[in-house]
Amino acid sequence: ARSSLFCSGSEDGSFKLWKSVDGDWKCVKTVDCGSAVTSCQFQPEGAAGLLCTGSADNLLRVWKALKGDCVTVLAGHKDRVSACSFDPLNGDLVCSGSDDTSVRVWRVSKAKELRHYKGHTSPITSVSYNPNGDLVASASQDRSVRIWSARDGKSVAVMEGHGGPVHGLAFHTKTEWLLSASADK
Repeated sequence: ARSSLFCSGSEDGSFKLWKSVDGDWKCVKTVDCGSAVTSCQFQPEGAAGLLCTGSADNLLRVWKALKGDCVTVLAGHKDRVSACSFDPLNGDLVCSGSDDTSVRVWRVSKAKELRHYKGHTSPITSVSYNPNGDLVASASQDRSVRIWSARDGKSVAVMEGHGGPVHGLAFHTKTEWLLSASADK
C-alpha cells in the first residue's frame, strides 16, 4: 500500500522514496531531478500512482512514483516552486505555489495550466486542497493565508492574523478546519 511510502526532496536535486520494511524505513528509490527538490506529494489513493515535485528550476514535475519516470513537466512559474498539492478527489489536478508569489492549478494529463491565483505579496510557502477539492489554501511569507475557489479561481477569504511568515498549512482530512503554522509567537 502506498500509505507505507513517503517521499523526501533534497537540495542535491533528487527525491527519495522511503518504505517501511519490518518496522524500519528504507530508501527504495532515488531519482535525480537535476534541480533542488523543494516540495513533493503523492497523488490521492486509488489514482494512477503519480507523485509531483516542485523544484528550484521553477518547474513542477509529475512522476510515475514507483518507477521514477517523469511523465509531465509543468512550466509557468517565474521562480522556485515551493509547494504542491494534488486535488484529493481528482488526481488529474495539482496546484503549485511559488516564490514568484503565485498559485497555479494544472491539469496533469494535458500538461495545461487551468488557473493562476494572484494576491500574495511574498513567496508562497505552502498550498493545500480542502477535503472535497473545491477550495485551495495558500500560505505566504507575507504573513497571510488565502483561500481560493478551485473551480473559478476567485478569492474566498484572506486571513492576516499571523505576526510572522506563514510556513505551513493543512486542512483536516474530514472537516473544513484549516491549520496554519507561523514563525510568530
